[in-house]
Amino acid sequence: MQMRVWLIPVASLFVPVSTHASLLVEEYFNYGTSDIDSPYGSWTDTTSRVKYSAGVNLELSPLPSGYGPGSNAGTGSLGLISGTGTPRGAQLAFTTTEVTGEFWISYLLKTDANAASETVITALNNASYNNGSPISDGFGLGYDSSNLGIRPMFFDSSANTNTFGGTANLASNTAYLLIAKVEVNTGSGDDDRLTLWVKAAGDNSFGPTEASLGTSDLSTTAASFGTTAGVKNIWVGRYTTAVNGNVDALRISNQGGDAGLAEVLGVIPEPSSLSLLATGLLTLRRRRTRC
Repeated sequence: MQMRVWLIPVASLFVPVSTHASLLVEEYFNYGTSDIDSPYGSWTDTTSRVKYSAGVNLELSPLPSGYGPGSNAGTGSLGLISGTGTPRGAQLAFTTTEVTGEFWISYLLKTDANAASETVITALNNASYNNGSPISDGFGLGYDSSNLGIRPMFFDSSANTNTFGGTANLASNTAYLLIAKVEVNTGSGDDDRLTLWVKAAGDNSFGPTEASLGTSDLSTTAASFGTTAGVKNIWVGRYTTAVNGNVDALRISNQGGDAGLAEVLGVIPEPSSLSLLATGLLTLRRRRTRC
């Protein structure tokens, strides 16, 4: 009887792992000062109501299996403080070429919204920064007076209206992970697309593929984010005077598809997982033949 052993080379079976090379922004607000200046540029702000919040570090505990916190075990977050005045926020201009086509955004957000129109949002491609107010469409969490609770929402800047999604009210003063897929058509009308998912701590139902995210909590095909030059900045803030909120772990990828999603989720296989993968893929096959 003759025995043959077949070895399949491990190197040829490894799947490339993202090293976050294409992340446009990876912002954790861990400065340790009252400033909100980052390696990605200065957050433009004209109000004392948007500040670095020392000691308020948003985390999801337990972590969802499909999300990695990166270097978010830090010291603070972006704080949005209630007070007098119009909407207040801070804006970061991208230091690279404007983003077009499909790309992904993720960030952690909590809010204490408990009255009509109270929202904490991110707006894209703010054409004219003016006293902390967004003049472009955005998305985030806000108080839905029809359902008497916090829900994911889309902000239409031209009509100054909110559209709410989701199937259940969210808890106040609780951190959630927001995952957004943005598709910019660089047209002049409301022809951009937004798909938004909201994930809670301990949610192990998803991973770094869009298919695993399941049904979205909100979607629209009538957003207006881009111009003929594409998206060039992001605005983060509150849109009413009474609401408080915090934003942390902001990640923006300049690529689309599952590759961009994996980047903003920060999911990289652990060494133990790679070891198991190698063990499973290094196959010894024994074939018995007759003499």
